[in-house]
This record gives sequence, C-alpha cells and structure tokens, in this order.
Amino acid sequence: MNIYREFCKETFDPSGVLTDFNLCYKENFNFGYDVVDRIADEEPEKPALVWRGSDDEEHVFSFREIKQWSNRAANIFISQGIKRGDTVMVVLKRHYEYWFVAVALHKIGAVLLPVTHMLTEQDFQIRIRLSNPKGLIVTPQGSVTEKVRNAALRENAGCLLWTVKENREGFINLTDQMHQAQETLERMETRAEDPMILYFTSGTTGNPKGVVHSFTYPLAHIITARYWQGAQDGGLHFTVAETGWGKASWGKIYGQWIVGSAVMVYDFDTFDPAMLVKIINRYGVTSFCAPPTVYRYLVRRDIPDMPSLKHASTAGEALSPEVFRAFLKKQGLSCMKDMGRQKPYSFWPISLTGNPWMLLLASPPHYLE
Repeated sequence: MNIYREFCKETFDPSGVLTDFNLCYKENFNFGYDVVDRIADEEPEKPALVWRGSDDEEHVFSFREIKQWSNRAANIFISQGIKRGDTVMVVLKRHYEYWFVAVALHKIGAVLLPVTHMLTEQDFQIRIRLSNPKGLIVTPQGSVTEKVRNAALRENAGCLLWTVKENREGFINLTDQMHQAQETLERMETRAEDPMILYFTSGTTGNPKGVVHSFTYPLAHIITARYWQGAQDGGLHFTVAETGWGKASWGKIYGQWIVGSAVMVYDFDTFDPAMLVKIINRYGVTSFCAPPTVYRYLVRRDIPDMPSLKHASTAGEALSPEVFRAFLKKQGLSCMKDMGRQKPYSFWPISLTGNPWMLLLASPPHYLE
C-alpha cells in the first residue's frame, strides 16, 4: 500500500525529472490518523519500525502495533489533562517509545517538542522557560532525569514528568502505564494549520529560538523520503540520527511511512561503523542516510559489501570527492548530498551524480509563509 499520491500532485518532464510538486490534503489532516491508522487498518501487519538495541534486544513493530501503542499513550496523556495545543517535551534518544509517544501526541493535537539528551541542565531550563511544557518524557539513561528534574524545579514548572522502562525518583513510569491503558481511541478534532511540532535552533549565536511546524509538516517530507533518500514502498530506510535532532523527523518517521517504507532504528551510544554495516546487512536495509563522517569511516575500514542497499544519501558538512568516489567504487552507489538551508528544518535537496562536482536540479520550490 502506497498512499503518498493521495496527498500530492507531481509533474514530470518527458525524461522523468520532477518539475512540480503540490500538496493536497483535507483541512483536518493528521498524520496519526490519516497515515499511521490508515495503513494499520488496511495492512495491519505491514512493518513500520525495526528496532535494535545495543544490547542485542530487537523488535519489529507493525503499523497495527504502532496504532495500538500510540492509542495507549494518547489515553494516558488525555487522562493526565494534556490537550490540544499543549506542549510536551520528549527526550527519548532512539528508544522505540519515541514513535509511540510522537504519534500519540499528534493524535490528541498536542505539540511535540523533541530535544536531545545531550543538553545541559541550563539548556533544559531555557527550553522549559520558553516552551512552558505541560509534560516531559525522558530517557532513564545517564543523568538526564536528574538534569530535567532540576531544570523544572528551577523554573517552577508544574509539569508532569515521565520516563520509560525504568523507575526514577519523581518520574512516572510511562511504560508501566501503557501496559494498563486502553488501546482504542476515538478520532479527536485537529486542524491541518494547528501547531504539531516545535524545534529549537541550536543557539550558537544567542539563546535558542523555537520554530513551530503545523500538521502539514509530515507531508513536506514526501519529497525528502522519495526523491532524496530513495525510500520505497516495502523497503527499509535507515537514517543515522537521534530523535532530538531535526534530521530524525525528515529521516525516521514522516516521509518514510507516508511512502510506505519501514524505518530502521539502531539505539546506540558509541558509534561503531562496523556495527552499522552489520545492521544494514542483517535487516536488509534498502536506503541509508548518514552524515559524511559516517561515510568517511565506512570507506576507510575494510567493510563488507551491502547488497541490500539500493540508495545512499548524506547531509551536514561537505562530502569530499575522495570519499564519494571510494564509496561509489565499493558499493556501486552514488551518495546523494542535500544542500541548502537546514534550519528551521526546511531544506531543498540537490543530488550529486557520478561526477562529484556536478549538481542536478534542485527540488521544486516550496513557498513558506
């Protein structure tokens, strides 16, 4: 099942190059209901999320399971008074609970605020002050719960504090709650123009600033997933990114699920290029996106072939011609580099061809208001 064409109109030139792209959606479009639940109802066992932990724990979640777990989480949030328009900060690294929570918040119309676990206590404090979250859902790993709890106390924030899997002082165990919650949920009213997700800029030249995207944001990543990352219906896409960064939204959930691809998630803390290759080959990853640093490691090590891989892409700093050629020689794949503004997480991808200095046409322009 591939539903992306229901949400866009594409125009191609005689050679098959995309020349125009326009979105079409209903006034109440909601990714949780109109994508996740739609696929779950029509193809319930279709894989959505393939997750592997660094301790070899693994799970494959179907769209049916994503629907059920997100409904459970949504019912918990509703019972705790979280409603349409409320902000919830989520600090869940690459834990699979992130996907349950994100979809749940979309379904109830709350604003998802993903942040990285690498923030300092002061960083958390600034973001809590500026966003006034109704709840915070954080990883139990490391000192994150302590930093978040202290930051919330300093800001006198009367917000709900959750963690997952393990118990932590002052935090509710969301995992335990989800196991007890109902897995059915009636559709709630949201509008396409409502705020859906909030990101903070990095704050490198001053305090971070919030950037809000509406419920149409997932649809913008059809072009990201299909025409830059090469995600395919029935495929398995692997983007190397932690969920606190914007790259997770354009590589680990929205566009990929809309075009029918499952997403591969490797929940690791220590970067090991050899392990990434093992993940790709073990699970049959078909499309891969990672920073140029990862590709440099891959070509400098004697890595095995990755026969399942059909498409490779990169973003971030420059990819050197030497690395480009080495990867092309080893895997037979050109690495497609995006170029353009990445903040506030809107960008225009441009692809590199077999000639690393040759640029193709940019993707059709998007008009932002």
